[in-house]
Amino acid sequence: MSAELGGLNGAIQIASTYLPRYLVERIVAGGAPMEPGAAPGRGVYLYIDLSGFTALTASMERRGHEGAEDVSRLLNDFFRLVLHDGLILGGDVLGFAGDSAVLRYPGD
Repeated sequence: MSAELGGLNGAIQIASTYLPRYLVERIVAGGAPMEPGAAPGRGVYLYIDLSGFTALTASMERRGHEGAEDVSRLLNDFFRLVLHDGLILGGDVLGFAGDSAVLRYPGD
């Protein structure tokens, strides 16, 4: 029995690395699966977008490979901050699209 619980806890820990907190909590509670694209419920939704990113990408593109590396580094740094601060403050990252992200903070 203890090995089964250890395996379950390990699976939950792995799942929580890749899934939003609200979804892991729903699965652990034995809730029914959500339809793809269904909203997780009430809360504050935050949409973050890098302003001027398209123009910046076009200007960096002129620098060739080095410019592409800089754009990649910029996006990685941006998303690292979003994930770090968003998760520490209790949010869930719902998705990414290009240079934007959507987070949800549960509550009324």
